[in-house]
Amino acid sequence: MDPIAPYLENIRTKQRLLHAQRNLQSACNTLAPGDLTRLYLALDTPEFAWLAKDLRKSAPSWDYMTAPARRRAARGPQLVAQPVNGQVQLYETTGIERQNKRLFILFSGENGQFFIPLAMVMHLLPPGPKDVLVVRAKMGDFYVAGIDGLGASIGDIVATLKARYQTGGYRHVTVSGFSAGGSHAIQVAEVLRADLCVLLATRFPSPVKRLAAYSEMGVSAFNHVCDCTQSRAKRLVNVIASKFENDVHVSQKLKSIRPQLIEYHLFIPKEHNVLAWLCRTRMIRPFFLVVYGEKGVVLGLVAPVFAVIGLSFRGFRQLIGRQKRIGRVPRQTRAVSASGD
Repeated sequence: MDPIAPYLENIRTKQRLLHAQRNLQSACNTLAPGDLTRLYLALDTPEFAWLAKDLRKSAPSWDYMTAPARRRAARGPQLVAQPVNGQVQLYETTGIERQNKRLFILFSGENGQFFIPLAMVMHLLPPGPKDVLVVRAKMGDFYVAGIDGLGASIGDIVATLKARYQTGGYRHVTVSGFSAGGSHAIQVAEVLRADLCVLLATRFPSPVKRLAAYSEMGVSAFNHVCDCTQSRAKRLVNVIASKFENDVHVSQKLKSIRPQLIEYHLFIPKEHNVLAWLCRTRMIRPFFLVVYGEKGVVLGLVAPVFAVIGLSFRGFRQLIGRQKRIGRVPRQTRAVSASGD
């Protein structure tokens, strides 16, 4: 069955703007990038003329997902969404051997959020054959009780990743955590001996809350990221807004434990959601190429060049009408909850 068919049918049946917006919000966090582009293009037809004008203003990342670059990408090999297993879902590039692909493991922040729509995150990952394993947190638990579909402890989770997804067979393994998902991502990266661990505005849930939950489960807590052990991940990166004091403080504490941590300070307004700002300033593409690149040192040196080229050529292409303007990230994806997600 075509994965976009249920969304089209729901919108077609209940012809209301609010209903369509909710369907698209769900699609943005479920569909693979190519499928989401096809869904948006299907809505940009005479059948949905009553809806298209309003959706261009309100739908999450409408302009980005329907831009010429996305249309061209949709004609190439696509990530294929596999069935959801608990809190885990795999998006894979089919027809390519595992040793020729790169694996990305993404840990969401609270309530399964990734700062921007998940489909947009997957599309922005560096080009090339890849599989993306998405782990979504539940509301308020921050993976304290383990992960449905992987295990109850870090050891169990890593053992399942190795056995079920054969992480050792991939050319390169990257683990990434968004907001509070970073505290779990870095522990998995350490035990898994990942090639790269990228944390985006990482937060650590309240230790009181974690210890209380561990006590109820009868688990003796052990944090794999402590100064009593050496880092086993090959490269650690944390991206923060330099003016957001809470995130800066967490990053400083983490760097005192892991001195090899690379800190990317973004000189942006006081904002926890670093990706939303990068979207608004058209810097999101070069940012992902730099931070998630396999050769981080080389890309880090040429980051300013990427930024200038990205801004100049994008602006020129918009001026001559060859590229759509990327709309602002909707307010609901920019909102930051009291718990830091």
